[in-house]
Amino acid sequence: MKPEHLSHAIGQVDDALLQDTDALRNRRPTPTQKRRAPILRIALPAAAAIAVAVLVINGTVPGMLQPRPSPTPNGGVVANHTLAPDTTLAPPGATGAPQPPGVLQFNPQLGSMGMSAEMAYSPAELRCPVALNATELPVFRYEEDLSETALRDKITQTAQALSLSAPVFKTPFYSEEKLMDITADCGDMQIIAWAAGRLTVFFNAQAQPVEAIADASEAEALTAWLAEQYAALLPFAQPEIAVSCRYSTIGKHWILKAFDATQPWGYWQSYVEFGVEDGRLESIVVYQSNHLDAPLGTYPLLTPAQAKEKFAQRAFLTGVPEAYWPEGMTPDVVELVYAHFRNTAYDIPVYQCYALLPDAPNGGSDTNIYGLFWVPAVQDAYLEIGPDAYQFN
Repeated sequence: MKPEHLSHAIGQVDDALLQDTDALRNRRPTPTQKRRAPILRIALPAAAAIAVAVLVINGTVPGMLQPRPSPTPNGGVVANHTLAPDTTLAPPGATGAPQPPGVLQFNPQLGSMGMSAEMAYSPAELRCPVALNATELPVFRYEEDLSETALRDKITQTAQALSLSAPVFKTPFYSEEKLMDITADCGDMQIIAWAAGRLTVFFNAQAQPVEAIADASEAEALTAWLAEQYAALLPFAQPEIAVSCRYSTIGKHWILKAFDATQPWGYWQSYVEFGVEDGRLESIVVYQSNHLDAPLGTYPLLTPAQAKEKFAQRAFLTGVPEAYWPEGMTPDVVELVYAHFRNTAYDIPVYQCYALLPDAPNGGSDTNIYGLFWVPAVQDAYLEIGPDAYQFN
């Protein structure tokens, strides 16, 4: 999966993993990465699927990927955020999340990470395929808290499931004494396990050819077929298929996901994403949050109308510089999703908003540029906003 296409875990802007991926790119370049020239990506620099681990499966693995049958004819980025861990909540009991919830300390510090925006011809192309409609939702703790032993076990189990050679482990990667990931080579493939619950297996130069995707129906068919082929890798029993598309300066890119259909937050918290690029299966993203069984609490939410009011008041988080905000800017898309912001301790519901930016550069593309803005969805009484939350680039 090309770096400019890795910003499609919608709403999951995880800067800790942005940093991890940058470090990974610097210390573990693949032959494919070495031969690719940098390409401008206007959306979330290096992006939100950098917020997801990439599990790349070698199609030559014995007993795994089989030839796909021919189809039938109808066939600020929010920068330097600090969301302090909540210390007012009692530990969740056996019956589930604590009620009522405590106040979440939300104190983002905006910096300059780049332009948070997407390229599209119309707002409809930006809509999340499974946006939520709820009056209350749980907030989950987000922590990189798996141990070295747990990560090594995950890598070993994955290698065995794919009939790969025994993993040869490299030195674990720490950032400021915090375990971030462990990497292992399995022959020509490489597996990385992230302490935040993600698993990555890189194809390197051996990406598996698949049929090209012409439209949404073909994207759905391919996703369903891949989910069936790799059912053993899914961290859930009832997958649901969701596809969407994004654009970059080099063209259209499809986002193919299978997620846990038993929970409304499965699209963001428990999913597999298949990275198909240039007619090849280059990656499979596998992620399951470490804390789904222990939510901090179920929080009452703002309504979409209230979120629009906050947008009008500029009470949002964004990486779009004010210089690009048009006069009287209003959102073209307002959707309830989950997000994890840079340096934060929670996965939290937000209203994800897209607004047309007529004066933003588009790299020579004929698409429009839509700025990406987030309005925290938790009601004000349960969210203590820091003094610097709404400072912009």
